Amino acid sequence: MISDQNPLNILVVEDNDLDFILLNEYIRKTGLPTKNIIHVNRLKKALTILENDHPDLIFLDLALPDSKGIESFQSISEAAPHLSIIVLSGLTDKQLALRTILLGAQDYLVKGSFDETLLAKSIEYSIERKKLQEEMIKREVERQKLINTITIQAQEKERKLIGRELHDNINQILATAKLYVDVAIREDEVEKELLYKSHEYILKAIREIRSVSKSLILGSMKDICLKDAISELVNSMKVNTALVMSLHIDDAATENLTADKKLAIYRIVQEQLSNILKHSEATEANICIQNAEGKLVISISDNGIGCDTSKPVPSDGIGLHNIAGRTDMQNGRMEIITSLGKGYALRIELPID
Repeated sequence: MISDQNPLNILVVEDNDLDFILLNEYIRKTGLPTKNIIHVNRLKKALTILENDHPDLIFLDLALPDSKGIESFQSISEAAPHLSIIVLSGLTDKQLALRTILLGAQDYLVKGSFDETLLAKSIEYSIERKKLQEEMIKREVERQKLINTITIQAQEKERKLIGRELHDNINQILATAKLYVDVAIREDEVEKELLYKSHEYILKAIREIRSVSKSLILGSMKDICLKDAISELVNSMKVNTALVMSLHIDDAATENLTADKKLAIYRIVQEQLSNILKHSEATEANICIQNAEGKLVISISDNGIGCDTSKPVPSDGIGLHNIAGRTDMQNGRMEIITSLGKGYALRIELPID
């Protein structure tokens, strides 16, 4: 913010002394508080100034004795990417000035075509615009950090789940099969029952490995039907649970989705169903995916214990963070409706491709 407490330090890169004198006079007439106005007539001198001083604003003439056109702007912009740059151009290089706007300049002024009022607006808007750009970049960096954190957490969670599945389930099945085979090796007269049981346990281990593998390799859904994939997921989660699940998917709403969006939807459903099985104590769950008012709506609800939304999400509850991260990456919106003892409803809206 320009104020008497924060006066401007301005660098003017202009090789025409008369143009500088006129610009300097207009700056004075704007009434904007200024501390220093440094004038140089060469690009090399400007780069030296930027190394040692810290101006708030740069006025740049595109036609300099040691640099021409876009090259002048690019050199200054690379040396001071955080500073506002207002390009000074003549009528003949107005198109060139417009190109610098596309490359990141905050504004341009045609020499002889502005007064102190237009100059004041240009200075204020340029500085404010640059601040907004910096803030947007900062927010995007923070967003990417969050996404990376969520991704790493999800990967670690998946590794732990796979490790536990291999150790607690598949490893035990194979250990039992090995026990039967060991007995068969030691005994001279082997009962076929031992071999049948070994065969049965080995087949069971193969099925379990296929199930774990399928959950891993579903990374590309280009040629996979989303409805079939989610139906199979729901059926696999119905095993050994009293939870009754109902599924409704609108074929027309999901048939033309990109592979990336289909995978995001699949993982969201997978994550929320896992949350329901682990935490909800529910007896019923409903999954619905449909087109509503031009949006793809995913609704997943249960009749479980619900939760208190006024309390923060537990640090180990990364499932909801993963869902929020995937929703955000698809430019969607997430809503949670729940209270203690009254179930839990997750609603996600995604833009249609």
